[in-house]
Amino acid sequence: MLDFLQGLSIGSLLLFDLGYFSFPFFDTLTQRKMWWVSRYRENTSYSIAHAFYRHHEKLDALIWLGTGKKQARHLIRLVRLGDGIGVRMYLTNICDPQMLSLGEVAQLYARRWDIEMAFRLLKEYLGMSHWWSSKQELILVQIWVVLILSHIIYALRERIALAADCDLFEVSVPVLVELLPRLCSPSTLQLEQLIQAGRHMGLLRANPRLALSLPQVDCSCYQPAPPDLPRQRPGRAPSPPRARPPKPTKRVCGYEVQRQRRQATKEAKAMKASQAKSPRAIQPPTGVT
Repeated sequence: MLDFLQGLSIGSLLLFDLGYFSFPFFDTLTQRKMWWVSRYRENTSYSIAHAFYRHHEKLDALIWLGTGKKQARHLIRLVRLGDGIGVRMYLTNICDPQMLSLGEVAQLYARRWDIEMAFRLLKEYLGMSHWWSSKQELILVQIWVVLILSHIIYALRERIALAADCDLFEVSVPVLVELLPRLCSPSTLQLEQLIQAGRHMGLLRANPRLALSLPQVDCSCYQPAPPDLPRQRPGRAPSPPRARPPKPTKRVCGYEVQRQRRQATKEAKAMKASQAKSPRAIQPPTGVT
């Protein structure tokens, strides 16, 4: 992931799920002057440094992440709200509520699902789930063809949404993929006809995405943070290593022990065999003086 950050400019905004939830990763992004939004991992400890707004389940506050041995160094922001379905919690290093409001944090994180829909377009609708060939040159050709087609489809979807005066997500991508060959031919189907018959053909339909009921909080209700509030804290010094007993100069491994046991067994068998071959001593009969 650090190699991927090399190509990003300062001020980029990253949205990621719990797979990238890491205190050092958060600190690295903040030090490189990049913005990020993440979901809150359950049972993660934190302490509130300043609360901008608090009302029932809604909370917008600056927190220190981590209270034990593992602590994040930089001050971040915790957003907690109810969207009509449940209570959701997000973390971000955008500590100014005027730059990113409480509701916009949830809206931004909901757009994280766009990358999953893009993968579905590439793999399921455009057939990239299987390679057409085993040669590297043809594999690269397939990748470029699929990527070019995906850009064409997204551009057509945006154009149709603007012409039909509807939301972008009301345009069905799988139906548009099926109609793409007819749109490329000038004699079969025109874009104007497609927009007029879009509802009948299933190209235009209701937005299938979940509509979040986000709260709107006026900035006048916010309590500004004190200017002397520290924005970072020194990292915890690593604990001294535990005193361990000195290692033996020569450690006997398992193979060495087995070899010694086999050698002892071999010597014992040889001794028994030599005793069996030697003549027995003649003992005098009992009762004879």
